[in-house]
Amino acid sequence: MGHADARATVYARQLIVQRYQAGWPPARIAEQLGVSTVDPITGMPVRRRHTGIRYERRSPGELLHIDVKKLGRVPDGGGWRVHGRSEQVRGRGIGYDYLHVALDDHTRLAYVEALPGERDTAAAAFLHRAVAWFRHHGITVLRILTDNALAYRRGTCWAAVCTALGLRRRYIKPAAPGPTAQPNAPTAPCSPNSPTPSPGPPTPTARQPCPPGSSTTTLNAHTPP
Repeated sequence: MGHADARATVYARQLIVQRYQAGWPPARIAEQLGVSTVDPITGMPVRRRHTGIRYERRSPGELLHIDVKKLGRVPDGGGWRVHGRSEQVRGRGIGYDYLHVALDDHTRLAYVEALPGERDTAAAAFLHRAVAWFRHHGITVLRILTDNALAYRRGTCWAAVCTALGLRRRYIKPAAPGPTAQPNAPTAPCSPNSPTPSPGPPTPTARQPCPPGSSTTTLNAHTPP
């Protein structure tokens, strides 16, 4: 059955629901019926938003995407993938690292640091270093785009740095995934900080900023002017 047929026929939709209720995983249903993905609640095919069109600003520094990724530190001897999810293992938590990412919209050049916090002072200090790093690489940052985190919306230190550097602030729409920096994809040669299948060296409680790196990232939604 082709992709278009699966979307158009009532029989195909009924078949999707029946197979889902029978315990088929959505990925297997999609493969069998030739649809990209399936809504797990209704069983209806879901269209992808990805258009394949690469979007970017016209010049370097015109827009800098900034975001933070919270990563749990790995204890001595490995994490839950090695020892399971017992209460004893859970009690060995040693905190988190916060991966701050700044990504230039035009060049996709990225600056990344792993810091012990994500609050106003840490975010502001990161922004100051990031802008200086981009300037060192010949890019003058004019405006920044962030989500609606408290540090970005109401942080006094963050606002002071933006004012001092002459940066215009932009925000994504509340409660909507936006085209900010995507720290889920590797953008710098940072040390691995996620659970591993085999025991390894522990993550230190205090870490130095990761060396900056670069990456190519495709953004599929328009950003505010």
